[in-house]
Amino acid sequence: MNLQEQILRMKSMMGLLVESSSEEAWELVGQEEPTIRNLMNNKGYSYDEDSVEKLTRIIDNLPTIEVTYPQIKNFYNLENKKSDEGLMKKMYEISSTENPRKEYRDYMMRRDKSEKRQRGYDPIMNFDRIISGDYENPLVLYIDDSYYVIGGRTRLYASIAANLPIKIKIIQQSDL
Repeated sequence: MNLQEQILRMKSMMGLLVESSSEEAWELVGQEEPTIRNLMNNKGYSYDEDSVEKLTRIIDNLPTIEVTYPQIKNFYNLENKKSDEGLMKKMYEISSTENPRKEYRDYMMRRDKSEKRQRGYDPIMNFDRIISGDYENPLVLYIDDSYYVIGGRTRLYASIAANLPIKIKIIQQSDL
């Protein structure tokens, strides 16, 4: 178990839901998507603590921008697992239900159960934090006129379900 996994496990056991810039940096250097992996390799980053330390400082200093569903739906790498295909559309459908908070929670609980995923927290926390505006900004990479989600997928899904804009951080090649 690497350091990132240990930190996430400890936070999960404590019931905390906080994603630090270093966790987003680990996500960035660990991406399987070929465009992202090639960029990181070409820029000299590896899946190691030294690279994460450098990237954490960069991520901490990135400005935020606000995005909404019409922009998010064009992001690449959001539905990055086979089981996630159609999830963005489902979240959009949930946004127009009578009780999107409940529908979001029910759907995410079923999804987690079917994937045998143990979050360590109730997924409704993501929805509630989007509503309150108290969340960490998802990280998105801008490369070749395209946006690739690095970290914060569940927060992005929650913003779609809540039908609210979300502030994200965008990292560009020039930042690396």
